[in-house]
Amino acid sequence: MNDMSIIVQWATILSPIIAVLLAGITCWFSSRDAAQQIASIKELAKVQIDVTILQIQKELWDAKIHHSQTTQRQWDEERESQIFNHVGGFNDSMREMGNRKRDLSDRKDFYASKANQLNSYLSRLDDMRKRIGGQ
Repeated sequence: MNDMSIIVQWATILSPIIAVLLAGITCWFSSRDAAQQIASIKELAKVQIDVTILQIQKELWDAKIHHSQTTQRQWDEERESQIFNHVGGFNDSMREMGNRKRDLSDRKDFYASKANQLNSYLSRLDDMRKRIGGQ
């Protein structure tokens, strides 16, 4: 019975120590896994930001092209208007031209506003990329 009581005493002493060691090892592995998961999430966020930036840059390019085309059309309409003014007497055509000018001006303003908004988005995305550790 002496041998059995010694085993019970050692088991009583060692079981909490073993439990603490196992908890420490488990915690170490968990923190390492968590760090890897955080790094993976950061990489995924960087990729998503980069893709979004590319999409916004394409939309910005489209808006700038449309703005440029609208500006060109506006100039062309202005030249036509000057020709009609020299010829005179085209009231209906002048009204139509006035409507087209307003339409072109509104479109031009729309594309300029869209370009400003997209530039703002790009700036915010760049800030987000920097905060998560991107270049």
